[in-house]
Amino acid sequence: MNIEQRMDACKRIFGEFGGVNPSIHPSTTFTTLKPETMQKMFNGELEEAGCYLYGRHFHPNSLQTGMLMAAIENTEIAYPVSSGMAAISTTIRQIFKDGGHLVSSSEIYGGSYAFFKNILAKQNIDISFCAPNDIDQILEMTNDQTKAIYLEMHSNPNLKAPDLLTLKECLEEKEHSPKIIIDNTFTPLTYTPKNLGADIIIHSGTKFLNGMSDFVSGMICCSHEFLNELMDLNHGELMLSGPALDPISSWKLYQNLHTLPIRIREHSQRAEELAYSIEGLHKFKIIYPGLSSHPDFESINEQFNPTFGYGGILAIDLETQSNAEYFVKECQSQGLALNAVSLGYYETLMSISRSSTSSEIDESTMEENQLSEGLVRISLGYFGDLETQIEKYYNILNKI
Repeated sequence: MNIEQRMDACKRIFGEFGGVNPSIHPSTTFTTLKPETMQKMFNGELEEAGCYLYGRHFHPNSLQTGMLMAAIENTEIAYPVSSGMAAISTTIRQIFKDGGHLVSSSEIYGGSYAFFKNILAKQNIDISFCAPNDIDQILEMTNDQTKAIYLEMHSNPNLKAPDLLTLKECLEEKEHSPKIIIDNTFTPLTYTPKNLGADIIIHSGTKFLNGMSDFVSGMICCSHEFLNELMDLNHGELMLSGPALDPISSWKLYQNLHTLPIRIREHSQRAEELAYSIEGLHKFKIIYPGLSSHPDFESINEQFNPTFGYGGILAIDLETQSNAEYFVKECQSQGLALNAVSLGYYETLMSISRSSTSSEIDESTMEENQLSEGLVRISLGYFGDLETQIEKYYNILNKI
């Protein structure tokens, strides 16, 4: 089945009184009909679905949202959490309870980089940072102590793409094969990382998944086995650190996930059209995965889902910070975009990466990643007349 067929086949959950929308269950605790049922829950012996213990552990709204998200990512199950960083930290801490070695892309969200370098490195976890699209380097860094490889499907902000198919094939030839963890925040539906060899997929649900920039959330998409480990009452990071997403936010995310295919198609189509149009100026470097000039264009086309395009994120390298500041200021003043971090909103959001979401990355690493001080990351919205907007972009860029 394709993505939309899986979504359509996902079990429909009606409201308590037959409402077309599911009910919201804001209970912090749940009753059991028999005392022995509760004892089995605490012993980790109960396997039947539909039994709930405590809101920090699991609740009906997290179940329904997780089922739909699992259909989207083609994983066995998914679990909504309070933020994208909660998804990352919970997953990593579960895998690395006894220490170990992590190979991570060096070109990732600044918060992820800071967590790995400044927190994990002090907790008996060795970390090697790699180029996101250099499979040979990743394999060279991988050893018998490596428990996981962490990559973003489109790196933040230069939009480099790892060749997961090749990586998985090469890892299968090794005696020791670490888990592949993919942050798919930039590219939901554009890629299905599970089909490419990923073991765990995480998201900041705040972004494209929800699409309204009105609450913060995260998502862990994985196997039943790994989720059971996460939810274990004695050793599970989900239960013991308490990052579960609340019922109201889970319900809102469930509702908005149903429009994700429509929104992603529109984001992608408009971003691709803008990228092609601006590239025609031949004045500044345009970074977009759908352009033949992209260094990973060949592997991207072997891995992406054409139905949903190349994604709604592009970047423009305006070479200097002053150029970038002028561009962002003019775009906001002319109603083209909002000068704000985050992405996946119905309006266009743009920010200067080096002085915002990548600022937690040290200077030497930014230099290695060729992160220009003039790079502007653009999350293209689907609001307004695109033809008029492109003309305004042209006029602003021609004045730089």
